[in-house]
Amino acid sequence: MVYLALHQLERGGLIASDWQTVGGRRRRSYHLTPAGHAALGEQRAVWDQFSTAVTALLTGRTWPATA
Repeated sequence: MVYLALHQLERGGLIASDWQTVGGRRRRSYHLTPAGHAALGEQRAVWDQFSTAVTALLTGRTWPATA
């Protein structure tokens, strides 16, 4: 399942991969592309908003939460 997700992200241009040899064994490593960094930033913003809303709900604060 993990490899399916990695391949989908790679096809979508969000990650790229390369092969490395470590200890005599070939390993594939993945890294974020510029588009992947942008998408991660967007998803972090969505998560932050969701997390803030849930925290406000659980602590009895009003939404939107104020500092």
